[in-house]
Amino acid sequence: MKIVAVNGRKFSVDELKRALAASKDQKPPLEFIVDNTGYFKVVTVDYHGGVRYPHLERVAGANDVLTTIASPRTR
Repeated sequence: MKIVAVNGRKFSVDELKRALAASKDQKPPLEFIVDNTGYFKVVTVDYHGGVRYPHLERVAGANDVLTTIASPRTR
């Protein structure tokens, strides 16, 4: 699927960021028009959290698996 429009406006990263930021103060759900191999569909997402930037946090006492995965292989 490919996002074609966000809240009735042509998709761009900036438009998506604007819609996400506005969602914090607005009641209506976000509305996306998506293209799925030539078939278009309107998808609504009831999200009101604004723009967020998720990140990883270490869990105390858990093994550090990510460093193992990301490290170069040894021969």
